[in-house]
Amino acid sequence: MKNIDIWKLQVLGLQSATSHDVTPAHAYKLTRLKKEVRDAVKKIVDAEQEILKDEGVNLEDPAATESKLKDMRKKMSELSSDQKKEYDDLKVRYDRYKGMHDALMEDDTPLEGIKSMPYDAWHQLQAENRSKTVVMNGRAVPGVDVFSGELEFILEDVLWKAPEDEDGNNM
Repeated sequence: MKNIDIWKLQVLGLQSATSHDVTPAHAYKLTRLKKEVRDAVKKIVDAEQEILKDEGVNLEDPAATESKLKDMRKKMSELSSDQKKEYDDLKVRYDRYKGMHDALMEDDTPLEGIKSMPYDAWHQLQAENRSKTVVMNGRAVPGVDVFSGELEFILEDVLWKAPEDEDGNNM
């Protein structure tokens, strides 16, 4: 699975999902997925830290750097030559970081031992998790439908399989 999809699973609320309404075998599939995603996210974070530390990027806070660059770009005509040089240096380092970050997020990370469940069990999980409180960007967000939208698409053929029609084809 692409690291960007693993990251989305984490930040869009997978760890808040519960599995009380499905059989123990299907509940374990969700538990296993949550563990594998948690472990993969830790590896992604560690790799990100290595990029920031070892690759000569030396950015303390990439988001703050991006914001500073935007502010400086708006005032470019007012900047002194030293400030323009600072901007150029910062932009080179940020662009290098961004390129490496984007490559990291496109990498594949296998999620070991994940088994899918039939659509009926998946639908039960969706119903159970349609209104959860999820922590996003450090804030508790109530009423999140965890398994709808993007997570549903990411998890198709990973945690759940589409039902088959009468002819044995996926619907």
